[in-house]
Amino acid sequence: MHPRCFSTALACLFLTAAVVGLSPGGAATAPPRGVTVPSQTQGSGGLPAPQQTPAYAAGPVLATPQTPTYLPALQIPPLPSGAPSAVPSGRAISIPEAITIALANQPQLALAAYSSDAARERVREAASGLYPTLSISAAGQHTVYSGEATTVSSSGGYSTDFSARELLWDFGKTPATVGQARNLAEAARQALAQTRQDTINQVKQSYYTLLQDQELVRVQLQTVNDQQANLELTQGRFDAGVAPRSDVATAEAAVADAVLNLATAQNAAAAAKVNLNIALGIDLRTPTTVEQADEAGPSVVDPATLVEQAFSGRPAIKQARAQVDAARNALRIARTNNRPDFILGGTYGLTGGTFPPDSSASWAYGVSMAWPLFDVGLTKGLIREAEANLLAAQTQLRQSEQTVSSQVIVAYLNVQTARQKVTAAEADVASAEESLRLHTGRYEAGVAAYIEVTDAETAALTARTNLVNARFALSTSLAALESALGVVEGG
Repeated sequence: MHPRCFSTALACLFLTAAVVGLSPGGAATAPPRGVTVPSQTQGSGGLPAPQQTPAYAAGPVLATPQTPTYLPALQIPPLPSGAPSAVPSGRAISIPEAITIALANQPQLALAAYSSDAARERVREAASGLYPTLSISAAGQHTVYSGEATTVSSSGGYSTDFSARELLWDFGKTPATVGQARNLAEAARQALAQTRQDTINQVKQSYYTLLQDQELVRVQLQTVNDQQANLELTQGRFDAGVAPRSDVATAEAAVADAVLNLATAQNAAAAAKVNLNIALGIDLRTPTTVEQADEAGPSVVDPATLVEQAFSGRPAIKQARAQVDAARNALRIARTNNRPDFILGGTYGLTGGTFPPDSSASWAYGVSMAWPLFDVGLTKGLIREAEANLLAAQTQLRQSEQTVSSQVIVAYLNVQTARQKVTAAEADVASAEESLRLHTGRYEAGVAAYIEVTDAETAALTARTNLVNARFALSTSLAALESALGVVEGG
């Protein structure tokens, strides 16, 4: 037996035994159009009985392997009964709906929003140092005096004090602290905006990947149907005695390969659905379905100003700039660490033997100064640390600008390449389909070898796959360009 025929028979037998084609409930599913499961008579030992070989066949008599059973579509585990679903039930979602769902459910967005809220409140904390403070204190005291004499005396009273404090001047330390807090709050706000844009881009990439993988499943299913038709054609010619048995074996191997490729495509589509649910931030078991869509991309793209447009629109650049400003304010704070603070303060006190005390009152006010004259190098170290942090923030800004520039330029090039690939792939599909039709006709007429049909079928499968990949590469490239430019979308 030829090695390829032997491996083909084993592959078909394995598919028949291991892939039974059952639905989750156990009922057999109907095969796709053109894929049949022939009945077999049982021979000794429960094996299929060998069929008669036409006189045209050369070599030993071979049993015709059973056609591989159609693989059922993969199903991800279902949601628990009664569990709420984040996506509409019974219909596919559009890209705007997917973005809305992700913005409401994505944990990364929630984390970034909480961080932004916390940074905004730190501005309030820092600004409190610019305003006067008022405090009140009260005390009660009772003292007992005793000694060797039998007479015991005691005294006591109550006091209440009101105090106020206002910073007059600290050489800009507190204003710089407020400025730093505002810079960091702006950086956190831009980080939230960047996370939002990244989430939208990830949703689009996952959405188009799912559409792409679903389309590739259809391409593979068409290939299964085509290869099954070829098998029927070669079997018919073999039965008529006008084709060798090797044509049938080759067709059987092609059917088995097509079914295995279909299984791989189905698995990729199921995994893509899980990845989309991850991007949406919802339960991974949600039965999400999507509509057909094409990416429009940015409305206006000027190649001469792409990088400048990204610098003005990308939150990542704005975040890096805010961090540079925060580092400058940190340096100002460090330089005023050993400067004096001038504070206006005042107190008003009440004392008496009862509560509230009312027998006597006193008040005082004045200006105080606190000046750390010698701090054993603390201020010098703080200044050098702040200077290093400022240089690091400026370097980080330059690195962010390079990263954004690279993303924009690469995305723009990918869009141009994808458009060229779509045009070429469309022409390639038309040519491959026509070539397959012609070679199949020549083989039916008996004027061509079957190898011409298999080569044409392979070329057609490659062309169809390339066209699907090119079309969705264009959509993902346009989405990536939009994200790289910092285009705001999604409400």
